[in-house]
Amino acid sequence: VDVFIDCSGSPEAVELGLAALVPGGRLVLYGVYRRPATVDLNVVAEHKELDVRGGHLAPGAFPEAIELLRTGAVDAGLIVTDRHPLDGVHAAVGESPSRQRVKALLVPHG
Repeated sequence: VDVFIDCSGSPEAVELGLAALVPGGRLVLYGVYRRPATVDLNVVAEHKELDVRGGHLAPGAFPEAIELLRTGAVDAGLIVTDRHPLDGVHAAVGESPSRQRVKALLVPHG
């Protein structure tokens, strides 16, 4: 892939992203990592010459992201794999991550 964006905070996701990125690709890290992620800098800098970006809760990020979703520029269907009613938050959070589950969405009236 040309761009890999991690918002999960999973070190394993970063490893998968690094493996999937093409030389000259971009690695974007927005996750909050509860444990250290080990990254082989030889892969990042020498073998793949990746562009690495990161951030956390940038003030301008949310309006732009919402606009991209609203206009259809970004297909949320590729990201949101599960939908739960708001009162099902405990079930949504308690589900084990898997390759089929990317992001769960809580629907207030659903």
